[in-house]
Amino acid sequence: MGQESPPREYRLKAGRMWLALVWVSAPCIGVLVALLGDDDVPTWLKLLVAAFFLGLVGRLRFALRRGGTFADARGIEVRGYFRRTRFSWAQIQDIRARPNPAADRNRLAPAYFADVHHHNGKRTRLPWLDSAHVDVSREVAALRTLWERNRGTS
Repeated sequence: MGQESPPREYRLKAGRMWLALVWVSAPCIGVLVALLGDDDVPTWLKLLVAAFFLGLVGRLRFALRRGGTFADARGIEVRGYFRRTRFSWAQIQDIRARPNPAADRNRLAPAYFADVHHHNGKRTRLPWLDSAHVDVSREVAALRTLWERNRGTS
């Protein structure tokens, strides 16, 4: 029972975060090197593009470190790249794991995802709550226990 106690958080693994940053940074560095080597491009444009790429990579790092799925006594919060969404336990109709159809084609893709089903019929995928990061069946069971215990009080 102590395993289901809030708060619970699901975030991107540190190694995968650095992989994503390198994946985005590599093309940016390639463009910057090509741009800096061209004498016909004005200096102000070089500085502007460099600042844009630094801002993009910095924002991505911030979003990846901040983002994830967070469950506490009040409900579940999903933090994405641009926005945050909170679902109180009373708004949630179900929490389920579902298979990922892309897992057959990509060996790095998680085999299962977890979703929150809303009272209005919509479904929201819970970021980083997937089989690549956690034991999905155990974590969905823990979240369902929290939901069943708190859904009448939210």
